[in-house]
Amino acid sequence: MSKIFTSRGIAALTRSLTTKSFTAHEIVNTLQKKFEQNLISEPLLSAEFIVAHACGEKTYHRVDPDRSLSPEAVKGIRHMQERRLHSEPVQYIVGDWDFMHLTLLMRPPVFIPRPETEELVNLILSKPGAESSRKFVEVGCGSGAISLSLLTLLPQAARYCTYITSLKNM
Repeated sequence: MSKIFTSRGIAALTRSLTTKSFTAHEIVNTLQKKFEQNLISEPLLSAEFIVAHACGEKTYHRVDPDRSLSPEAVKGIRHMQERRLHSEPVQYIVGDWDFMHLTLLMRPPVFIPRPETEELVNLILSKPGAESSRKFVEVGCGSGAISLSLLTLLPQAARYCTYITSLKNM
């Protein structure tokens, strides 16, 4: 059975992170283990995105694994780790997410675009005559990823997007 990472454990890790210099690689490994212990989905990817974001990069592949992290970066990682340990999606934690050729702002309650959404956009673009299409309708646009992608790639198209945030007044 996995050990739940308690507030006391988070505080101990926080103290150790702020009193000792750690490399990006060491912090990724530490976060991955903590996320695994707490059954957080995609523990390695979550750790890598958090460390990359704290280092000012989009992906961990752009971070030197031997880089020592600044106290400001460690403080940010500590805060992001706590949010992730409460199962908050990493996309909300880092505040944006790449979708095709766009970077979209992500905050609750907007749905996070999935890889299947990119496949849908590519399917639409692959249809004969897509370049000459004049109108697109997206019902329940959420983050707007589909319409924004299509409009960027097909700037001559008209768009209609709808999104209802509340049914209270209906």
